[in-house]
Amino acid sequence: MNSFISELVIAALLVVLAALLWNPFWMPMGLVLVVLIVFVVLCGGFVGFIWHERGGDERDQLIRHIAGRFAYLSGALILAVGIIYETLVHHTVDKWLLAAFMITVLAKAAGYAYAKLKY
Repeated sequence: MNSFISELVIAALLVVLAALLWNPFWMPMGLVLVVLIVFVVLCGGFVGFIWHERGGDERDQLIRHIAGRFAYLSGALILAVGIIYETLVHHTVDKWLLAAFMITVLAKAAGYAYAKLKY
């Protein structure tokens, strides 16, 4: 339960820091750098929590599976909406959107293949 609370706190802090970075022009450059450093450190901590989490029973595994599916689908959907919007409105697509979408889809496929081979 303690790691669950820690994971939620890190996720909330990541959202707050991302919101601060949404439009960083009101912050002095030194503060932007501090926010970026904290953001990177918290991303590493969040990845560590996700990578090392182990479910004890079937219910825990189902919860992790559902959370992962929600995260993947929401990320892929928002990237797809961004690609569609950029194409229709600006007649060009930001390369970062395309790269993020491709990496998301490829990571999902690679994770599926890894799980099939290992388990």
